[in-house]
Amino acid sequence: MNAVRWTTCFIRSLLGTLVLLATTGVMAQPADRLLERSLTDSISEFDRVRSWCELLAGRSTDPEAVVQEPAVQAMLADTAQDRTLSWLLAGWVVRSQGRLDRMARMLERAERSLERGPDDERLRAALLLDQAGRLSVTGDQATATRKYYAALPVLQRHGPKLDLASAYTGLAFIFRYQRQFDDALVYYEKARQLGEELGDTYTLISSLRGRAGILMELERIDEAGSLYREAMALATGNSRMEAVIRTELANLLVLDQRFREALPEFEEALKHFEALHNLTWASYLCSRVAEVHAKLGDYTKALEYGRKGLAIARTHGLRKEERDNLGTLPPACAALGDWGGALRYSKALAAAEDSLRNDVVSTELARLEVELDAQRDSLLRAEQAEKESLIYEAGVARARDERNLMWMISAGVLLIVGGLWHRLRRLRRMRLELAQGNVAIRREKLRAERSEQVKDQFLANMSHEIRTPMNAIMGMTATLKRSEHLPEQERYLNAIAQSSDNLLVILNDILDLGRLEEGDIVLEAVPFEVRKVVEDVLEIMRFKAEEKGLALGAKVDEDLPRWLIGDPARLNQVLLNLVGNGIKFTERGGVDVSVSLRMMD
Repeated sequence: MNAVRWTTCFIRSLLGTLVLLATTGVMAQPADRLLERSLTDSISEFDRVRSWCELLAGRSTDPEAVVQEPAVQAMLADTAQDRTLSWLLAGWVVRSQGRLDRMARMLERAERSLERGPDDERLRAALLLDQAGRLSVTGDQATATRKYYAALPVLQRHGPKLDLASAYTGLAFIFRYQRQFDDALVYYEKARQLGEELGDTYTLISSLRGRAGILMELERIDEAGSLYREAMALATGNSRMEAVIRTELANLLVLDQRFREALPEFEEALKHFEALHNLTWASYLCSRVAEVHAKLGDYTKALEYGRKGLAIARTHGLRKEERDNLGTLPPACAALGDWGGALRYSKALAAAEDSLRNDVVSTELARLEVELDAQRDSLLRAEQAEKESLIYEAGVARARDERNLMWMISAGVLLIVGGLWHRLRRLRRMRLELAQGNVAIRREKLRAERSEQVKDQFLANMSHEIRTPMNAIMGMTATLKRSEHLPEQERYLNAIAQSSDNLLVILNDILDLGRLEEGDIVLEAVPFEVRKVVEDVLEIMRFKAEEKGLALGAKVDEDLPRWLIGDPARLNQVLLNLVGNGIKFTERGGVDVSVSLRMMD
């Protein structure tokens, strides 16, 4: 349909205005009247899609129910493309409200609708773009990167340019999040150029905010403030965007140590986004309010807002916001004397940061995979084109040779000799062309191998970046153990030290890619006490067991020798996994660890 070729561009330009009208009560026509008009009047595709937008925005509290109304289903029953567009639009409505869990469900329905109809690469690109945007916000940067790159070729060929600008902005956000600022600035500049070409204010604001955010992370506060104020001038009249930019300006106040000025700005923005049910921004702003309260010494308020933001983030799968809120809780608990809570939140924060760091590595690998796949596809296309060319040339040569042969038979021996000489010359030319094709294939192979070397270099760099902070943690733990501390803190320090040793072994194995590929993981053979290993495991897992109200104990056979030869770190890892699974799948009672001696032949 013609609607498929331009509707997604139109939706994005119209939806922001319609959602604003719906939420402020300015919508002129009741939704039922709009629906009746769309069903009864002879209207153009443009007006039909406009009526969908107005209808869904007018009932923005439950767009899913609107799409499933019998009257709307009848209107959309003509093509799978119409149904797909309606679900995409419903997803955009709930995304504007920050309800990403419902957006995921609507995008799944859009994908199912698309599969039922003929494949439309433009509509599929729009679906990929929406999926990537949701995944990027929820923290799955690697999958989001793959989907952005999958959509880019179609958007670059066919547009719409507004979607292409959204893809550039999305990739720039991911690279900024990974602190790859040069790549981020390249994509922000591409988005800015498209925004100016299209006269799209939202794209221009996104580009300005992204560049300002990079300058803020580089602590170039004055330059960042200038760009934010330029974005604010463009956002005049859009209350949601004004609240976003006020939040970012308040972040500049925090960097400038002006906490009392920043606090009311954060609190006002939080009220705004809670009223809009935008859970992503609400969770993020809770972390900012908690951090400022902590800076001002009000740790009770800091704990209250940090827990509130954490609950929102965990409920809706907002991994980055979960990390932000977890970062505010250990200092607040420690300041209030809740050392158990501080330790619990510190462990959760470490796990969240590890997960996000893994996303950074996965995203970079995803980009390398995309580039490698593109090179591989290029090589395959070159090989296929070369084969087709050779087959065509061979067919032409055979036809020509057959005609020459008939002519030579009728013309005599002299022409036969001349024809044979001509054929030999053609064969030599074909061999030369084949040799040239092989050279091109080898050149593409070398290029692929260089890409593999780039991946290896990246892993080598990441090895240093990860091991350095890990060694710092181990060093600080050892220093704390040597320094004067409370007796009851000894087991916490021992647990941290043992966990750090285990984690360093795992990190060394993961980052030593060469050993993993060769299967060359070597077990140590050193003296160690089995009872000490079991006690360390129980100490580490005791807090997790207590959270579920489970008893945790161990029974070590008295016949077991005190000292054994083996790899204590590997044994510790195995026991941690076994005890952790036992706690995870035990609802009541307890978990016991039994160690006995078995003689083997």
